[in-house]
Amino acid sequence: MNKVMVLVGGLPGTGKSYLTKMIIDKYKNMKWLSFDELKEKYWDEYGYNTNDEKLEVNIQALNDFYIILDKTMSNSEYVIIDYPFSNKQKDKLEELANKYNFSILTIRLLGDLDVLYDRQKTRDLANDRHLGHVMNSYHKGDVLNDRSQADALLTYDVFIDRCKNRGYDTFQLGQLVELDVTDYNKIEYKQLFTVLDKIIGG
Repeated sequence: MNKVMVLVGGLPGTGKSYLTKMIIDKYKNMKWLSFDELKEKYWDEYGYNTNDEKLEVNIQALNDFYIILDKTMSNSEYVIIDYPFSNKQKDKLEELANKYNFSILTIRLLGDLDVLYDRQKTRDLANDRHLGHVMNSYHKGDVLNDRSQADALLTYDVFIDRCKNRGYDTFQLGQLVELDVTDYNKIEYKQLFTVLDKIIGG
């Protein structure tokens, strides 16, 4: 049995969730696990008053995410995760892949940093974006009509620093497909789906 874990990673603002939805629309037998969704659920469930408390909630969410991933991999053939992966997650993901005999495909999304910052900013200011992403204090039911007043919006300098120094653009486990998403109209999806067809089947 050919079991595959697909990791959709790369820089922030590259559209990882969008691409993941494209992939699971094509490959119906693939299980999608979203760390962001679990994190948002925990923000609603537990809330936080400071950035330190937020980090504690995030750590708990990540620990529980690995438990869910372990269980999912134990009874699935194809799993896909989207996240700005770095070396912090590398050992655990590799451990689980080895445990359940999964091969790994890393999809690394890159782009012009100025373009990506603009996309990230637009996303953070959108009213359908979970408020917890842009606040240092949050409890379910909180409302902020003017998202530009959020106290945890990423500045340009912080965004660039994260992109350059957190290893998002170098993370890799297993086979690698790299896509430049600077211009949505020029993304080489055909290259990616050719690889996916070979390892999963069209």
